[in-house]
Amino acid sequence: MNARLVAWIGAGALLILSAAAIGDGTAVGPAIPAVFDAKSAYEVVRTDDPVTLVVSRNGKQGRVRLAGLVDPSPQAAASCQQFTANLLVGEMVHLEFIEDKDTPERSAYCFRGPDGLFANVEIIRAGYGAPSSDKHTHLTLFRSYAERSQRLKKGLFADAVPAVGMAAEADDAPIAPGETVVYSTRTGQRYHKVDCEHLKKSKKAISLKEAKKRGLTPCNSCDPPK
Repeated sequence: MNARLVAWIGAGALLILSAAAIGDGTAVGPAIPAVFDAKSAYEVVRTDDPVTLVVSRNGKQGRVRLAGLVDPSPQAAASCQQFTANLLVGEMVHLEFIEDKDTPERSAYCFRGPDGLFANVEIIRAGYGAPSSDKHTHLTLFRSYAERSQRLKKGLFADAVPAVGMAAEADDAPIAPGETVVYSTRTGQRYHKVDCEHLKKSKKAISLKEAKKRGLTPCNSCDPPK
């Protein structure tokens, strides 16, 4: 067992639960694995895209998709992938695999050692990812951090670049730095949060100011900024 794994085990007793309560108290983090050991540790070799890791254990490599995250828009992909790489490449991680029949690779919640950082959440919290609308164990937690990162203009939201989903269409009004970003459909009369279930068929990013100018009203389901 190498020194890094020994250090993980020594710190394990301190990692029973995450202290990830959001500043406004809207969500509490999930349980963190108490011990990282040789049997559960993977090394992150590289990122294949913003939400897909290549991991290695016992000389074998495999692809793992970060569960609960959507693919970013083309203009945001490079920044999102760089953030994920900086966060995880070269690190040892614990992977909690989940069933996901929609993707060829396995999906997992990823916890970085030795601090137990919940990487899936950290990407959203920092403004370099957004939660999918698919139901899963930590959906409420992911959405809470997504709302907070947009409100605080973290990461890509600081420059008003659509962090996820489809790129804004060519005839959209430009989004100025610092403006709140919301999403609309091609024909709908309401505007939405990025992960709203009503955006499954079409999605375009616009500023909240522009949405109001066009007479769009807030979605009753996802309760976007007003």
